[in-house]
Amino acid sequence: MTINIIGCGGVASYFLPPLLRTLRYGDKLRLRNIPVHLYDGDKLEERNFQRQNFETQYVDTNKAFALADSCNWYPKLSVVRHYIDGSFRVDDGDCIIIMADNHLARRHALDAADRAAGVHVLSAANSTIGAEAWWYDATHDRDTPRDPRVRWPEILTDDTGSPVHASGCNSEARLREVPQTPIANFMAASHLLLLWNFVFIERPKLDPALTRPYWPISFSNTATANETLRYAA
Repeated sequence: MTINIIGCGGVASYFLPPLLRTLRYGDKLRLRNIPVHLYDGDKLEERNFQRQNFETQYVDTNKAFALADSCNWYPKLSVVRHYIDGSFRVDDGDCIIIMADNHLARRHALDAADRAAGVHVLSAANSTIGAEAWWYDATHDRDTPRDPRVRWPEILTDDTGSPVHASGCNSEARLREVPQTPIANFMAASHLLLLWNFVFIERPKLDPALTRPYWPISFSNTATANETLRYAA
């Protein structure tokens, strides 16, 4: 398995270090030191440091590079210094983790998952005070109520905030529209880490025939009463 991380900004800056420690030092040999690819075409700006977990020495450098360089103790990190597009592909059995804050990237990632076999997609997003992470199993969830494109149809058509357009994810207008805070970024990363832990560490221990209806597909602190959406029977 290769883990493909799409978007290396605020959420990723809090998510990647504990994930890599799990992969580097965890007791699951099948996950030990697996390759991790980082994709982002954006560069760090001074205004990013108030909400993203980077050192100021990386200002004006590519975010994927900065994230990889700050975690250079992990042996199998690679950097792709551009945004994904319709040509994005993954191999059978890979994992895609989307932390880009636009639907165009989500659409390309989900399409790539559907073109391969046995791919799992996880994603996280946040608002000013709320955060959510969700999981898509491309083998079982496509075109069902668990498919993110069914749950949020705007993924198929909305290109707002796309960094390949004139007003990208790091623009002043975009930041005013979806203001970020370090706490919300950290919460999104925490939800995503818990979900990743279930999918790749806890789930393989379970009997799907008995437990699948109870598998979580989303963790959120934005729903009423901290509701957890669960895998439909």
